Amino acid sequence: SARVFGVAGFAPGTARPRMPTHAEVIAQNPLEAPAPFWDNVHYALNGAAAFLITAAALGAFVLCCLCVVTRVERLEDAWAASRSTPRRSAEADGSHGEEAKEE
Repeated sequence: SARVFGVAGFAPGTARPRMPTHAEVIAQNPLEAPAPFWDNVHYALNGAAAFLITAAALGAFVLCCLCVVTRVERLEDAWAASRSTPRRSAEADGSHGEEAKEE
């Protein structure tokens, strides 16, 4: 025979379990109780301070990395410029640092 189920899957005529009240839930688990307002404000301020400290540290690290990258690029550009222009010493061209005079 087929069983007929009523509200929420319970057979008609059977007693349904009662939902506990808020006070009963808190009595079973005190962590379910809402925190006082100023405790929540305190937690929010601590969270904001932790976020700002972490963001500042991460931002400082990123800025330091950017500075290092910029300096390395400048150093590499200086090395490339010194290699691309051949250095000629004064003795090699015979002028000894003086311009040739025409008389």
